[in-house]
Amino acid sequence: MILNTIVVALPHLARFMICVIIVSLAYIFCGWLVLSPYNRKFTSFWVTMETLFSLLNGDDMFATFDLVKTRTMIATQHLILIFSRIYLYSYVCFFIYVVLSLCISIIEDAYTIVSNYRSDSCPWLQDRGLLPEFATSWEQNLLRRRKSSDKISRHR
Repeated sequence: MILNTIVVALPHLARFMICVIIVSLAYIFCGWLVLSPYNRKFTSFWVTMETLFSLLNGDDMFATFDLVKTRTMIATQHLILIFSRIYLYSYVCFFIYVVLSLCISIIEDAYTIVSNYRSDSCPWLQDRGLLPEFATSWEQNLLRRRKSSDKISRHR
């Protein structure tokens, strides 16, 4: 059942992850271009990517925020301080609350589809051949095979 869930969720997750990679690259480039003169954790593309990844995991969060605050206050550029706060908070909130929740919901939807096909908890779906709007061709073939195997077993 878990393998079927992975197969059903994979196309949806792949499309979603392409969008997430684009948004992540935008955040990385923005941090690198704007914050690199003010924070050593944003000095290059790869260092910025590592910093943002560690922020998602909760590593070194206070030091990153404090380093941005200290360097910008010395330079007396309050706009950079405000931007850096909005930038870091929006990145962490977006990726923790939105991206991770949507990944979990995509996998849960795939599990629901697979469990409905495997059990008789949804007979109206199997009898009429109705599928959810987001069903893929693989899911339709799975339902057709199940219906044909049920007909063969009834005739025996």
